[in-house]
Amino acid sequence: MAGADNSGVDVWIDDVHLTNNAQFKTLSAYVQREEGDYELSVYPAGKKSQSAAYVYKRVVPFRAPKDYTTVVVGKQSDSTIDALIEIDRNTLDGSNNAHVRLGNYIAGTGTLTLATAGSNTVLGNAKSGETDEYVSIAAGTYSLKFQMDGFKVSL
Repeated sequence: MAGADNSGVDVWIDDVHLTNNAQFKTLSAYVQREEGDYELSVYPAGKKSQSAAYVYKRVVPFRAPKDYTTVVVGKQSDSTIDALIEIDRNTLDGSNNAHVRLGNYIAGTGTLTLATAGSNTVLGNAKSGETDEYVSIAAGTYSLKFQMDGFKVSL
């Protein structure tokens, strides 16, 4: 959840402390809140106080019955912290398929493609700062590969 400069952050929604010193690539659990408009704030780790300077703040509308993921991107060191609000699709459709989407949160990159290694099934194409739509794929274990501008990485 933190920026890529390895500086931890504290993330708040109104008076709810979501993360404490979250480091780069940190995930947190869902928090249940009533529908409404909430102030999302990001502070340097341990620095929230009445007079503290936040590194990011905005009002975010959360609407029922949706689930959301907040992705904090950027760096504190160059004041590029931003928050991307993604609407999740967590309902089962009865198909025994997995639903996968790709988000490209790597600043300054071109289009990133995620595909299965064997069948080359494309699971997503996302430009920097964007998230692709969900793709349905049969549940199972896959080898994956990322591709960007001719550069490939297998996972």
